[in-house]
Amino acid sequence: MRKNPLILLAILIPTVIIAILLAFNFTGRSVNPFASPTPFPTIASDSETISDSITTAPASSENIEILSPRSGDTVGSGFAVKGNARTFESNVVIRLLDSEGNVLIETYTTANAPDAGQFGPFEKVLEFQTDDSAGTLDVFQYSAKDGSEIDKVTIPVIFKKN
Repeated sequence: MRKNPLILLAILIPTVIIAILLAFNFTGRSVNPFASPTPFPTIASDSETISDSITTAPASSENIEILSPRSGDTVGSGFAVKGNARTFESNVVIRLLDSEGNVLIETYTTANAPDAGQFGPFEKVLEFQTDDSAGTLDVFQYSAKDGSEIDKVTIPVIFKKN
């Protein structure tokens, strides 16, 4: 009895496709059986709790990331705001507020992006005076379209007593 060539092709073609996908690890790269596996990320060390590792992560929006200060950090006059931004004309607005929402300082800086549409680092030193014990740091950009505040990142901070 002769086998039907269509049945043979129906079995052979999917088998070849699966073999090719497995050989290239579904990503277009060949599989290296001798490579060491990727290590799992650590959540927290023995000396810190999981909540400590969560609160110390950089605050960010889609286009602005604040590296320093972090949420709950103690800051005094002369502290530096550091981060990365991808904003219109690389402009970054920085505003420090007291606990009542009063503006202590509002200033701006420019991210040093290599090209339009790319992230670049920025840093700005803030000088301020307050008797308050806590406040918030807002970092954002003004919309070129309507002047609204967009990509705002808000970080609660504690003020050093002078």
